[in-house]
Amino acid sequence: MNRIWFGSLAVLFLIAAIHPALAQDSFHAVYDTGIFAFEDGDFPAAEAAFKRALESDPGNPSTNHFLGKTYIKMNHFKKAQTFIEAAWQADPDLPELAFDRAFLYYRLGDYAKAAGFFQEVLAENPDRVVAYFYCGVCFYRNRQYGEADSYLVRAAEMSPDLKLKAFYYSGLCHYYRGQAAQALERMTYVKNHGDAKEIQDNATQWIEKIQAGGKAKKPYEIALQLAFEYDENVPLEPEDQDELYSDEDDVLMLVSASGVYNIVEQDTHKVGLGLSRYQTWHMALTEYNNSETAFRLYGQYLKAPFTYGLELVPSIYQIDGDDYLLTTELKPEISYTVNPQVSLWLSYTFSNNDYRQSDYDDRDGSSHTLFLNTVYKLDNDKGFLLGGLGYEANSASDSVYDYGGILVRAGGTFQLPYELRLGVLGTYAGKIYADDDPIADEQREDRRYGLSVSVSRSFLYDWLEIAATFSYTQNDSSINAYEYARQIVGIGLSARF
Repeated sequence: MNRIWFGSLAVLFLIAAIHPALAQDSFHAVYDTGIFAFEDGDFPAAEAAFKRALESDPGNPSTNHFLGKTYIKMNHFKKAQTFIEAAWQADPDLPELAFDRAFLYYRLGDYAKAAGFFQEVLAENPDRVVAYFYCGVCFYRNRQYGEADSYLVRAAEMSPDLKLKAFYYSGLCHYYRGQAAQALERMTYVKNHGDAKEIQDNATQWIEKIQAGGKAKKPYEIALQLAFEYDENVPLEPEDQDELYSDEDDVLMLVSASGVYNIVEQDTHKVGLGLSRYQTWHMALTEYNNSETAFRLYGQYLKAPFTYGLELVPSIYQIDGDDYLLTTELKPEISYTVNPQVSLWLSYTFSNNDYRQSDYDDRDGSSHTLFLNTVYKLDNDKGFLLGGLGYEANSASDSVYDYGGILVRAGGTFQLPYELRLGVLGTYAGKIYADDDPIADEQREDRRYGLSVSVSRSFLYDWLEIAATFSYTQNDSSINAYEYARQIVGIGLSARF
């Protein structure tokens, strides 16, 4: 009996000793099957094999790495991210892992992060030519054209196979930096040496655009507008300062002109000046002709994926030729490019308001506005969607004009058939005043709703546009005297140079 018991115990020990080796042999067999399938381009089979291998050893860095590589090949980038990052956490020194991680974030559209990862790859291996190319493309996508060009040229020098693509992107970098001659030289090389029709055709189109003047980067921009409108409820105050309305309709002509000039413009920063003038002339209610003249000083700094901006904007409003209101705005802003399609803008605006007529001295004061915008670009340049939420607080010499409230806006632009473009914007502003209204002897609460729609298209020339517009505004108030509605229909031409 003892002999049987000892014999059974020996068999159990033998099985326990053999089992890990058998399991390890099984793991390697499945892992090798995945490698062979990956190298043969059979990615579904590779996926199945690597997933089976991970069941035996979930933390194995090589298996996680190759499953991530497999998902990259299958264009399943979010899935790939899980396994590539797991491999990186387990063993960042795995061969090719650093490059694959950088390439993954390139395919995810996180160009700032990808560029940093490619730079790390090149720090370890300066001869990795493909990393130079993709690092340059990442900087190009983030509009850092100077840095992009240096990496692209290095890739072109190191690899004849990459030279055409690298020179194509290098040409784009020069174009967007306003260096037309260098851009033309690059695109001409691509056109004359390319053996693929698509890249040759693209280079040809860019050559034609550059030679025709195209949209080469200029240090200035000028915009002009002429429009005729029918306004069913003409305001007594300038635009965006309107509290009182005439309850009378009229036809008016609107003319505006604006221009900006970039004194300094580099890849990462820009400083410039701007000037704008807006004027209306009413056909009947000439005493309500109003204007706005604004001066703009601005600066911008790009450190992808962030852009930092600061503006100083003093503006003077006039009614019937007399000064009405002087505002001085200071506006810091920060934007964040989440990916090529989604961007966020956070802005704060401080405005000092100085009413120039003694009858309105009690409205002198300041306002503070905090606003967050989200922009989503539609595929294939079909337009964008916009949504925003903000808060405004106004304080005045007389506290009866103090208020606070939320601001909401949503809309977008959309490309339509026949080269038409549709613009839609809806707005909401809710205001709660601090003190009771002196006439109604009760607290005032306003809710203003707005909708504007425009349909536009190029007219005769690329720089000239014709547009039909409609806008509707309704203000609901707890005090009937402040309720109003307004509709405007217009048609006009605008030019941009």
